[in-house]
Amino acid sequence: MTTTTFVYTLAIPLLTSPLIYLVGRLIDRAGKPKVRSLVVRFMALIALLAAWISYSIDFSNFNNNEI
Repeated sequence: MTTTTFVYTLAIPLLTSPLIYLVGRLIDRAGKPKVRSLVVRFMALIALLAAWISYSIDFSNFNNNEI
């Protein structure tokens, strides 16, 4: 397990959640709740996929004894 991918696994959700919240609030102020729902869900999905990719890299490194 490399330190870099482990840090990414933790940092991606922690850094993207405030960004997703702020984008949702800004779109909500514009008065477009339907658009907000789609944009925020898509951003959350991308953040989740990025965290899972980093996690899978960590897991494969751990299984290959590359600690």
